[in-house]
Amino acid sequence: MSTRIPKDDFLAHWLVGQAEATDDQAWENREQEDQLRRVVEAAAQLNVPATRSREAAWAALQSRIEAESSPVPVAKVRSFPRLSSLMRVAAAIALLFVAGLLVQRWLGDDAALSAETISKATPAQSSPLTLTLPDASEVVLNDLSAIHYEAASWADGHRSLRLEGEAFFRVKPGSTFSVETELGTVTVRGTSFNVFTRKEKMEVICFSGEVAVSLNGSSEAAYVLTPGEAVRYETGGRPQRYQAEVSAGTPGWSEGIFAFREAPLEQVLEEMERQYEVQLELDPSAADGHFTGTFYVEDAFTTTLANFCKAMGLEAQPLEAGSFKLIPAGHSP
Repeated sequence: MSTRIPKDDFLAHWLVGQAEATDDQAWENREQEDQLRRVVEAAAQLNVPATRSREAAWAALQSRIEAESSPVPVAKVRSFPRLSSLMRVAAAIALLFVAGLLVQRWLGDDAALSAETISKATPAQSSPLTLTLPDASEVVLNDLSAIHYEAASWADGHRSLRLEGEAFFRVKPGSTFSVETELGTVTVRGTSFNVFTRKEKMEVICFSGEVAVSLNGSSEAAYVLTPGEAVRYETGGRPQRYQAEVSAGTPGWSEGIFAFREAPLEQVLEEMERQYEVQLELDPSAADGHFTGTFYVEDAFTTTLANFCKAMGLEAQPLEAGSFKLIPAGHSP
């Protein structure tokens, strides 16, 4: 004759798989067992994102809770009939299950950030990608741009990331915030600024606050920029400091407006290629030109190309679909 297991002990044994499948005398009804079994099976599916450590996950969760916290109205309390001990345990497990899902949802958004790479690629002419960093700073990515960083280090106050392409930053005041590029490093404490870095070219424009720009391979001391000041640098050349238009508070490209000032034609055409997903080939005889002007992404590509060619004395020869060669006007064969 089997010995009856006390109800509390029976539940503990059942949860760890030590109760006999046929020993159901402790259940008040079979429906309770089925419900609790489904809760336990579902809870077993929970897991912590593998991309971060326990400490980093907790730090990110705390940061997220603080950022999203808001006053919560007090709800009226309604009393319910007393639950059996088994159903109280089942309810507790179900509550843990729901809490686990909420934690995963909170960490889910940051999980992508923990992967250390976020990029804005296609489609062209789409809205810029806006991201919130772990410290609540914001970054807006232009097309074909990416940032890389280790989220865990931000919990310790080490705010640093690497940029490829172009991005606009609104930095929350706090510890030093650094943006590293192939050609140099931009360091701030609380400001807004734009960084462009492509093909051995780098340009930094300060919109608010103060920015320090250290250029790799340059013997010059760090350039300290205040609102409206900018510095442009190309590998092998000398840094050029100039005044930039910042009255709008954000770079034009974040609104689909691309303005250039004495920019090499290659740089202008590369931006057109990124925004319109076309291929543009510039005749070597026109490669030394510079362009001052603006194009708007909302305009049709044919309009933008025609205006550019008119301003630069060029004409466009169609090659294959989505591909053009730009030659000096009147030089068609």
